[in-house]
Amino acid sequence: MPGIEIGLNALVAVEAVVTKNVSKGDIVAGVPARVIGKVDDLVAKMEKETSELPWADIIYQRQGSFDPKLEPCLTAARVKYFFGEER
Repeated sequence: MPGIEIGLNALVAVEAVVTKNVSKGDIVAGVPARVIGKVDDLVAKMEKETSELPWADIIYQRQGSFDPKLEPCLTAARVKYFFGEER
């Protein structure tokens, strides 16, 4: 909507109708948009979930978000976990 301000590091869901200013770090969704969470809480939850993955040690070894040297190991660990064997 005109005149609305979205704060830094805020997330707005697709198709949300924002009728009020969104504060820094808020996550909003809905029609009209309402606060459903905080970005910091979401990041903490995702970091915890990532640390519990069987291949977390490989993820933490990566240089950046993609490391071509480690991707085959990461793929093999995921295939073994989901399919019980390497393919």
